[in-house]
Amino acid sequence: MTLHAITEYLRYKWTAKGRHGTHSPFVYALVDDVLLNDKSKVGIFALKFSQAGAYYEQLLQRIAGYYGYHSLLTVPINSAIPAGQLCDILLIKAADVALLNQNLPLLQRDGMAVVTNIHTTAAHSVAWRAICANEEVSMSIDLYGTGLLFFKQAFKEKQHFVLQHKG
Repeated sequence: MTLHAITEYLRYKWTAKGRHGTHSPFVYALVDDVLLNDKSKVGIFALKFSQAGAYYEQLLQRIAGYYGYHSLLTVPINSAIPAGQLCDILLIKAADVALLNQNLPLLQRDGMAVVTNIHTTAAHSVAWRAICANEEVSMSIDLYGTGLLFFKQAFKEKQHFVLQHKG
């Protein structure tokens, strides 16, 4: 673990909130029903998030099941969906603004992007902040090792959360 990663982890631990620290019903439900409820069988789908690590793979499978997501595009290498088909989830293996922007047109309306390794290096942390600032991102959630980006039309304003979770 690099000095940068350690510093970012300490910053994460200092600022991360639980479900009661959020003012969003969407985030409260996500924390309560998925992040804190690892025994939940809320639709564990067969989507493979192998680049995310074992803990995050299970977590992301529960999130996919909870929101009813069925298709995954792993960027830059994809073998999950046929060409020309839209996906529910983009999985980007490292914080990379160009990869996100290039592949956003392949994401279903109200889909989600998962970005791994958002704090491993200083460049990844900078890229993660730039990705969160993207005008199409309506909500970003920092889980330290992985970031979640939501593109929901229903959200009236852009929001960013740093959330505590088991793991």
